[in-house]
Amino acid sequence: MLEPLSVSRLRRNPTRDVALLLAHVDALVDEVDRLEVPLTLSPEAVLEVAGPSTDEIGDQDVWILGAKDLVRLAAAILEAAMKARA
Repeated sequence: MLEPLSVSRLRRNPTRDVALLLAHVDALVDEVDRLEVPLTLSPEAVLEVAGPSTDEIGDQDVWILGAKDLVRLAAAILEAAMKARA
């Protein structure tokens, strides 16, 4: 599966926080692949799980995530994927 262009751009020159977030996302995707659970959530569904943005940069919504937020978000995305699969 191809990554969105925005994610590819982030991977080229990530900040420390972005690199950490990408590592968590990659680990989550690897775990889902290992379990053979198809993750078929749309970007809109993922944003719905993520909840309202925590900040804005210009006219773009952004989410400031700490370690606990990353774990909560990963669990919520997996739960939503399992519900979508059922």
